[in-house]
Amino acid sequence: MKKLMFPILLVAVFAISLSAQPAGQTPVANTLASQTVEQFGKDMDVAIVEWNKRIAGVIEKYDLLNTRDIRILPYQSNYDLGDGYIEIERHTFIKDPAGRRTAFGYKQIQGIVLKRIKIYTDGKNISKIETDVQEKFFNDRPINRIIIVDSSPTTDGTDNITFTHIHKGRTLVDNKKLADIKNQADSPIRNNLKRDFLIPNLNLCYYALSFIGEAYYSSLRDGDRYMENILKNAISGE
Repeated sequence: MKKLMFPILLVAVFAISLSAQPAGQTPVANTLASQTVEQFGKDMDVAIVEWNKRIAGVIEKYDLLNTRDIRILPYQSNYDLGDGYIEIERHTFIKDPAGRRTAFGYKQIQGIVLKRIKIYTDGKNISKIETDVQEKFFNDRPINRIIIVDSSPTTDGTDNITFTHIHKGRTLVDNKKLADIKNQADSPIRNNLKRDFLIPNLNLCYYALSFIGEAYYSSLRDGDRYMENILKNAISGE
């Protein structure tokens, strides 16, 4: 499955990070590794802010906050326009890991992963982005729910992004700032979250909004062309 499933990714990040740094390195090597980790984190901060600005740009370009008759959406997506916000919901299915199939030959579906991205905007700038990821199986409450809030998406730095992780109704991480998440050379969890979720998540959001805006205006152009042809034919008698 190409789409990211964040709760599974989080577990994988811990496992990979704990084994990432070879044992027995010298203090100098550790210092250089730490500096590399720190610089990599700063580079990704720049990328995150840039993607947020691109999202703001596409909202302004297509005037999405004032466009209320969107009909064409990316596959497995929902779109909601509210008072001062735009929300995109995407879903992926959790398939039977044993590979069991239905009577029609399709892989059995055990659950669903929902990802909602809520962008607070005035139509030109964005003031906050909330991402809500829920992993749940059918006929059961969500197994995992992770809420990520960026309250300053277009300002430098990502330290104030917060994470809340709820597992089976129990809060495991409560509004924890990204700056407080471990990011040592032997366990760069903070960097992994930026690289493996935050940046790809914004990338998908940007392209989804671009698709929605372009599809909408293409439909308007097609409608105008259809009207033009009708009127031309009315004059020519064809």
